[in-house]
Amino acid sequence: MYTLDLKGNVVDDELAQMYDAFDVNCIHPQEVTDFLQSANNQPVTINLNSYGGDVFAADDIYSQLQAYAGEVTVVIGGIAASAGSIIAMGSDKLLMSAPSILMIHRCAGDTNGNVNDLQKSIEVQQTIDKSIATAYSQKTGKTIDECLDLMNKETWLTADMALDMKLIDGITQPAKKAVAISNSLASLPNPKKVAKFVNMLNRKANKQHKNIVNAKLAILKGSL
Repeated sequence: MYTLDLKGNVVDDELAQMYDAFDVNCIHPQEVTDFLQSANNQPVTINLNSYGGDVFAADDIYSQLQAYAGEVTVVIGGIAASAGSIIAMGSDKLLMSAPSILMIHRCAGDTNGNVNDLQKSIEVQQTIDKSIATAYSQKTGKTIDECLDLMNKETWLTADMALDMKLIDGITQPAKKAVAISNSLASLPNPKKVAKFVNMLNRKANKQHKNIVNAKLAILKGSL
């Protein structure tokens, strides 16, 4: 199974280089392109957690997912808001974890200039909103006007609400924790306590190793 984790802001490929330079998570089209090419039309799962970002980058990713020949499953874990929700709509199967949130709203942009510039910006944003609403409409079967109304209200949805509205296909079930089973009258150590003890030993070993290295350096320098 091919799996990709998409976490962080949605940005274009150029801005993604800056995010990478600072080792900050982001979502960008080329990342998805490379992943889908490596998957070679096999079923893929994408774990998504994003507050949104660049709508055009999200549209690019949405189109890639729609065009992919293999089955695409997107699992929302945390939040898929704004541009993040557009990416989610590109899936063949969309799931949400029970505590996750899906949020849809109208696009936004900064505009400077005269009245004509402002009017043009309104027209452009209205066009973008309709294109986004189309993605929600295709997923839910609702009309574009109904989807625009939800966007206009900035609608926040729990997993149950999103399922009722047919924006998602299902809710993931939490994995059951493994139960330790023993055949002994003696009680076994708590796994968490064991892990803590191992970490303590590792820290102690690292400190000892550092002391040994420092001692060797001192010998080489003639200090000892």
